[in-house]
Amino acid sequence: MPKTKRPESLMIQAVKNNDLKKVTALLKHTTSVNDTDRDGRTALWWAIHLKSGEISELLVANGGELERSWLQIETGQNTLAEVIKNRGVSDLNRCKLFILTGAGISAESGIPTFRSPNGLWNHPDSQRIATHSHFVKSRKSVINLHVKLKKLMKEKVPNQAHFALAALEQQWLGDLLVVTQNVDNLHFKAGSLKVPKLHGCLSEKRCEACGRVSQWTTEDLDSAPCSKCMRSTPHRPNTVLFGEESHQHEMALRAAAECELFIAIGTSGMVAPAFSLVGLANNAHKIEINTEETEVSGLFDEKIQGQAHIEVPKLMKLLGVRI
Repeated sequence: MPKTKRPESLMIQAVKNNDLKKVTALLKHTTSVNDTDRDGRTALWWAIHLKSGEISELLVANGGELERSWLQIETGQNTLAEVIKNRGVSDLNRCKLFILTGAGISAESGIPTFRSPNGLWNHPDSQRIATHSHFVKSRKSVINLHVKLKKLMKEKVPNQAHFALAALEQQWLGDLLVVTQNVDNLHFKAGSLKVPKLHGCLSEKRCEACGRVSQWTTEDLDSAPCSKCMRSTPHRPNTVLFGEESHQHEMALRAAAECELFIAIGTSGMVAPAFSLVGLANNAHKIEINTEETEVSGLFDEKIQGQAHIEVPKLMKLLGVRI
């Protein structure tokens, strides 16, 4: 009787349960793990990270070169170039690389994510205040919220994930764009020079007359006229409020659509434009690094579950970055 492919979810569940007997039985009814494509890689990922050695070996023995490469990558025996070569990328270090960072990368530096149990959005008024419509009605309350956040983030320092991405920026030979959803300045404290801020930055202010961005060093935004237009027009925090569009939006969408390798670090994918970026990266090999499953995890080719300050340096080394 010819072998048929069983539902992939059964294989993944068996691996999660560390059920070697069930995995063996399922493999008898499929031509290879490679047949299950994304779910096959997910099953192998779970086997590796749950330290199910026998199951990992069994999946690789019944799978193709793609699964074999990912096992070797996870154990430090291979390079990422051997995984994405089938996408026509001959030189990994010169491929078009797009990286998106979210609140998870800064949470490991002590900055709560906005939707964590102790996050900002758990305050009943926070989401109502941080909107464009509320800024028009009550400018002072929005500024006070930003002052509170500035104080929260002032003494925070970068972690190893930030430093690893700064090293990547210095060493990458191909097209590279690292963008962040975060309004802190930890990427820049770590040494990065070119990280567009999709949602702006708490340490910056913007002239409402000419749009000039400058450092926000005092609580009073209007203590001096703009040094560019010399008007006494009020400044505002240089952040993107709910109801406003990021000035970096279109640039990020174009880069995501053109990239060959897409990496998302610590983002839930729930806030625009993040949720649309991974969907546009149709020609890329997509990797997600997060401590848990997210709303967009199913769109990625590979999911690395763990803390950013540990997993990002490991992945950068696989990309050939010296850290």
